[in-house]
Amino acid sequence: MSLDGAINYLFGRFNRGVDLSAPFAAAALIAEAVRGFGVADDPTNILILDSVEFSLVTRLATSGLSGLLQDDLNVTADEFYTALEKLRCPWLICCIRLATTPTVADVIPFPGDLIKSGLNPDAAPDPNAFVSGAPTIAVQNAYERSGPFGRYGSVANSPMLAIQGGLWALRAQLLKYPRHFNAESDDLQPLIHEYLGGESSSRLLQ
Repeated sequence: MSLDGAINYLFGRFNRGVDLSAPFAAAALIAEAVRGFGVADDPTNILILDSVEFSLVTRLATSGLSGLLQDDLNVTADEFYTALEKLRCPWLICCIRLATTPTVADVIPFPGDLIKSGLNPDAAPDPNAFVSGAPTIAVQNAYERSGPFGRYGSVANSPMLAIQGGLWALRAQLLKYPRHFNAESDDLQPLIHEYLGGESSSRLLQ
């Protein structure tokens, strides 16, 4: 299953599609340049996942919970380049680092969510931890504890948390086992299926 197929499979539980044409076109340019510098496993797939997450956050901020999944998600090139900017360092250096020494901080891109997850930001990303859903549950519990007056309280039961957790699971898998940009792979479908089923996975295949 391609990355595009895996993301749409994740969103399919809400009967919504995701248009990734723009970020894939932007990522292809970067992937070609990265390959030119000898990086065999292109990390641009991670930036595509980040751009989906930025798109969700943008929609949540502008449309609220009621409009979060009202329509299909159209991820823009601007959201892809915003995801690239979050690396906060020269893109080639960061892409090489993502392909060679990724961390948990690369799996959960928003610092607030990373703190709530209780995970060590400097640890190597373990796909099993994210497929199990444990970080998502920890984040949701933290939202719920904020109560009705906390700024996160209203999103404690948001469908975005389930989608966000699935994106983390995909991101951890791609960082642990990098693959060629936009490559087809049979391991992504069972990964998302197990995440949606709330099962831990011992079948994360390279």
